[in-house]
Amino acid sequence: MDYRERYELWLNSPHIDEADREELRGLPEEEIRDRFYMELGFGTAGLRGIRGIGSNRMNAYVVRRVAEAYGRVLKRNDSPELKNGVIMAYDCRIMSRELALEAGRVLSAAGIRVYMFDDYRSTPEISYAIRCRQAAGGFMFTASHNPPEYNGLKVYNAQGCQLSDEQSRHVMEELESIEGFGDIGYDPKGKTIRSMPGSQNQKYLKTIRGLHQGKPNRDLRIAFTPLHGVGGQVVRDLFSRLGYNLTVVESQFAPNGNFPTTRKPNPEETESLKLLMETGQEAGAHLLLATDPDADRLGVAVLHEGQYRVITG
Repeated sequence: MDYRERYELWLNSPHIDEADREELRGLPEEEIRDRFYMELGFGTAGLRGIRGIGSNRMNAYVVRRVAEAYGRVLKRNDSPELKNGVIMAYDCRIMSRELALEAGRVLSAAGIRVYMFDDYRSTPEISYAIRCRQAAGGFMFTASHNPPEYNGLKVYNAQGCQLSDEQSRHVMEELESIEGFGDIGYDPKGKTIRSMPGSQNQKYLKTIRGLHQGKPNRDLRIAFTPLHGVGGQVVRDLFSRLGYNLTVVESQFAPNGNFPTTRKPNPEETESLKLLMETGQEAGAHLLLATDPDADRLGVAVLHEGQYRVITG
């Protein structure tokens, strides 16, 4: 199928919202080619792409298709964990919550129970929740450290890990068998979607605190930034509870999917740590820490001979 055929398929499908069809009608030819020359690739890390309408974009229709394929694989395997449902989480990126609900409605149509967090969560927390609740797997909606126009979907198995090569292959085979949007189940009311109990978050935080060994070094001054991601409140609360001297970059503390102070919120790139280094100098910090938007990637710099040296991965 070439890009024009794929475009016409979307344009004429009764399953595409009229507002989205109107957007498609107004696209110039070059944009049509870019949005439809391929399907957004699925792999062991899930999906990731620029937000927008089209087969090569991150949107509700692409997410529904993946959720349908994933649900089919879970039901075919009939694992004992399936009775405990699937965990759904999302970070602060634009449309993350909306896309999570779309995936949940597809799984609901398949009769699979979905436990969805009621607010932003980090990627490590969904892994913990899957294992803690012995769930069949989970979805995390995030584009990690990519620029703000991106979003994505990380898919997890019952071990709380991203899919293995074999598991990913099974999902891809199901994806290829879905011929059109009419093959996808959809429950607009999301009858099987449940809110994740608040106690789950407390279990996670308690477990992390339990990893700390010895007494905190109260003379160690630390500066931290979540780079507008979801790690801010969790990290600040943890360090405070443990008794550490922590200063945060206030202008980057609140979750914001537009990432207004950094083009690419990757804590492993020195350019993204500029404001953190400035805050660290003002606070006399010995150690700098930064997390990416979904808080599963860490940047570290240490004070050495009067300058901050970034530690490589």
